Formats: sequence, C-alpha cells, structure tokens
Amino acid sequence: ETNAGTYSVYYKVIASENYEGVDECATPIQVTIAKAKVTKPTVTTTSFEYDGNAHSLAIAQSDLYTITGNTLTAKGSTNVTVALNDKTNYCWNDDSTDNLTFTLTVTGKVITAPTANNQTFTYSKQAQNYFASTGAGYTLENNTQTNAGTYTVKAILSDKTNTVWSSGG
Repeated sequence: ETNAGTYSVYYKVIASENYEGVDECATPIQVTIAKAKVTKPTVTTTSFEYDGNAHSLAIAQSDLYTITGNTLTAKGSTNVTVALNDKTNYCWNDDSTDNLTFTLTVTGKVITAPTANNQTFTYSKQAQNYFASTGAGYTLENNTQTNAGTYTVKAILSDKTNTVWSSGG
C-alpha cells in the first residue's frame, strides 16, 4: 500500500536448512502510514481600498492545495477557500483536513467632498461657482450660474458602487 492508513501485514517464513517454515502467521502486524502534514497558509492583509484593479490575498501557492475565489475588483467581500488536493494522504499541521476560508474585502474608495463657497452671490453678469474646486471621483450639478435666483447644487459620486464620501454621507 502507498496511501496513508493502517494496514495488516501477514508474513510467511519459507523453510531453509536453518529453520522451519511457517505458512502464515496467526497474528498480523499492524503497519501505519501517517498522513503527510502541510503547513496551513496564513494571510496578513485581507482588505483593500477600491482602485479599479483586481485584488487577491497573498497566499503561498502549493501543489498540495487549491485556492479558489481569490480575486475581487469591485467593492464588496468574497470567501477565499484553500482545500487540500489529497485528503487521504495529507492533512494540515494541526491534523485537520477541513477547507480553510478567508474573507477578501474591497472597501469603497474614499472621496473628499468639495469645499462649498458659503458666501452670498450678487448678480454680476459673470458665471459664479458655488463649489470653489472640483476633484476626482465626483461631478458637480448646477454648480455654475450667471442669473440671479436660488439654485440647488449637488456633488454626485461618479461611481456610486465603488466609492464613498469621506463624511460617510
């Protein structure tokens, strides 16, 4: 046998000029082939901020186990599974054979909201902006006005799925 496990070994002694033969022993010898131990992989970083790129947990590769579900690009979480390829002959270093599960998380990219120009505007025939600056990750709606009146100005995340405001709102 070549697989891990406990086996009964029967032996036979063939007679020679120095001793008598035995056709078969009455009590077999028990032989155990132990499972080979595999060090459980570990991870240190499990969370990444969204940046448009695929992220994976840094798990050492091995021919002895398979890693599945280890890629995430968009904001969210997924389970990463590490499973021994041959649970008959291998076990983790703690003698278990259960699959290992890690959680891979991509958090929303934090976008800083624009700074509002809280002054009162006076009609001047010139375009005026409520928000003094623009930035990456958002667009401004109704920010530039020329005529007198009351306007609603909105800063809108460009990617509402994968980004969040720094204020949490």
